[in-house]
Amino acid sequence: MKVDGRIIALGSLFLWSLSPPLSKLGLAQMGYLEFSLLTALAAAALAVPFFIHEKGWTKIAKHWKQLALLALFTYFLFSIFYFLGMSSITGAQGSALLGTEILFSLLLGVMMKKERGGVDEIFFTLLLVLGVAIAVTNGTFDLGAAGIGALLVLFSMFLLQLGYYLAPDAIHECGFATLVLPGVLAQALATLALFPLVGASLALPSDQSAYYIVAVYGLLPILFSYAFYYEAIRRIGVYKTTAIVVPAPAVALFLSALLLGEQITAYNLLGVALIVLSVWKITEVRGKTISH
Repeated sequence: MKVDGRIIALGSLFLWSLSPPLSKLGLAQMGYLEFSLLTALAAAALAVPFFIHEKGWTKIAKHWKQLALLALFTYFLFSIFYFLGMSSITGAQGSALLGTEILFSLLLGVMMKKERGGVDEIFFTLLLVLGVAIAVTNGTFDLGAAGIGALLVLFSMFLLQLGYYLAPDAIHECGFATLVLPGVLAQALATLALFPLVGASLALPSDQSAYYIVAVYGLLPILFSYAFYYEAIRRIGVYKTTAIVVPAPAVALFLSALLLGEQITAYNLLGVALIVLSVWKITEVRGKTISH
């Protein structure tokens, strides 16, 4: 039985929304470099059977340049900046920042594809920025101690989208495991090289529960979230898929409260509501522009 693409997109929404709370749980037990290394190794181990099934090596020879760019930006650099940033902010703040992906997608579209942003897109982009500011600062507009962490997560979202824009052919033609496996292997090797460069030593966690978190993160937000997202795009198109995953910040906010016990404030709810509304409207406007 063929599963409806909308159901697959909803699966991607839920799995990606697990990223902020799961990363907070993992970072509570190890450093950001250790978490980047271990989650990459977990995802690689889980991706191998799918990679073999896809005969991914046949695609790597053709798309190695784009896969290398994807590995650099969407996997290695994204993970380093994202986990480093998440280590100093709350799950609720990280949840709100998930909504900035569409902002950078729009920005890169203007810069690299020379797309023009209309008045509606500009208005809802500004509304999106306002929503992020309200949610992240809890209505104070003062980043305080969370400022650097929030900026690092914000930059990681830019890197994530940059990798997508630099590897369009690979993403369109390769199976999900062929995209994931080289990326996470490069992430693991590059993260290992960072330890001596930053003067840190590898310190593996002693608590067994840390490895459960690592395995779940490698399986869900990294491997299957990616797989579901691109399968949904193949079945129902990019704009329908994006429209369905729009509520990711709201779902992530709820999951942060559920898994981390964080208190959700009225400002968190207001900010995330503005983010979801803005992303939905930007996606709707872009979809209409492309269709015409």
